[in-house]
Amino acid sequence: MRGDRILLAVSLCALAALFLGCAGIRNGPTSTPGGVISSTDGKCQVRVPEGWAARQDLNEQAHLQASCERADAYLLVISEPKIDFADHLTYRDYAELTIRTFRNHAQNVRIVHGPKDVIINGLPGVQYEIHATVNDVQLVYLRTVIDGTDVFHQLSAWTIRSKAPGNLGVLHEVTNSFRETK
Repeated sequence: MRGDRILLAVSLCALAALFLGCAGIRNGPTSTPGGVISSTDGKCQVRVPEGWAARQDLNEQAHLQASCERADAYLLVISEPKIDFADHLTYRDYAELTIRTFRNHAQNVRIVHGPKDVIINGLPGVQYEIHATVNDVQLVYLRTVIDGTDVFHQLSAWTIRSKAPGNLGVLHEVTNSFRETK
């Protein structure tokens, strides 16, 4: 299933990004003074604080990727056309599908908060805080599904567990700044 491949890629990329950051390997642009990062397809964007940078190496299917490597904080946005799913599938159903698939690729998955209804720039969505272990690394995810105009947007922001207290607020800010541009 396509969703399985996407979530496996997100999980594996989260771990790869973690190790790249910890090893000091810099594959993306240098950090920015803050501002807007737009997707490569021009259909969405997020506002990021100082130190964040656009990336292209975290996930093949994500059109928007960003990180603050010094903080071990990351964000992917994967947008999938609604037309690829059954007509009755809602954004809530899509969110549950992504969570079920995520459980197959991570260990000790625990939903700490959510599902929580959110409205982000006028678009309805559902959000979860999830703690999980991926390849023996404890991660904290802020997972948000947004009901876009013609697509389901899956925002996956994460950090390592020890840095979650300092990073979750920023992950919420970046996620809440999401908007469609076309």
